[in-house]
Amino acid sequence: MGLADHAARLSFVFAAVSVLGCVETDAGRGGGEVRGERALDDLASGSCVDMCGGESNDGCWCDAQCESYGDCCGDYAPVCVGGGDGDDAAKADEPEGGDGGGNPPPVGAVTAQQLLDLTADCDRVPGTELFRTDAGKSRTIEICRLEGAIWWRADADIDCDGGKSSPCTEDPWYQPETSSKDSKGNFIDSATVPHFVVPMAGDGFFPKDFGIKTGWGGYGSAGAIIYEGKLLYAPYADAGPRGVLGELSAAAAAVLGIPNHPVSGGVASGVTYIVFTGDSYVDPIESREAAETLGAQLAAELVANN
Repeated sequence: MGLADHAARLSFVFAAVSVLGCVETDAGRGGGEVRGERALDDLASGSCVDMCGGESNDGCWCDAQCESYGDCCGDYAPVCVGGGDGDDAAKADEPEGGDGGGNPPPVGAVTAQQLLDLTADCDRVPGTELFRTDAGKSRTIEICRLEGAIWWRADADIDCDGGKSSPCTEDPWYQPETSSKDSKGNFIDSATVPHFVVPMAGDGFFPKDFGIKTGWGGYGSAGAIIYEGKLLYAPYADAGPRGVLGELSAAAAAVLGIPNHPVSGGVASGVTYIVFTGDSYVDPIESREAAETLGAQLAAELVANN
């Protein structure tokens, strides 16, 4: 599809979303209350703990659209996005394998260390070349395999494509499109949706051979990202350059405690990416709850089978 076709399609989508946004109601709010009209005091007192990706039990919201509607719960930023007020304190108290919002893992949940133990040795995917962390750098990174996943350990560059707010509005390499779209037909907002990047096919690595996919249908393969004891389950939502590994969204970086500015952020090493293989996908791709639920299930299977 040419640039002109992309522009026309985007204009149509944004116009449709704008129209729908004016009339959207939610039966769960009682009497068809229009979203965005709740009193500010009611919103501030609500919480997003265990509610990221949807409506809180308190009546406020914890999804990527709440900032546009102005109906986010008071703790939406530190709990669901990271980088908000109080985020550092939450991370400092977070047990290993927590969800990045200060919440301990459920009883019996797989921990970050259990997953890292599976990556102590690399069984390299046959036929793959060594990959780079950045274009022009030496080839040093292996893609390794487990029963039910592939993995690599690399750096973390910041993907801001599709991002509509800070820090992505400061990205000099910004692209408005991502390889996937959300359930409403919008390109993924890398400033608010935690996700990771998989390189395009090449150098002996063909993601679709492992069932690793994303696209405009609102779905993406699940994965686990681990950094300094923190564990985040997230979808594959954007394709990166062939032969290059180590990239995640600004939102994912914030949850993991990685500086998430597109120019000055990221880390040079120490990030483990585990991508679950097969035909199970995060759907809807923008839902953090869906990513956490599927990721935890697949991680438990991975530990049991390796």
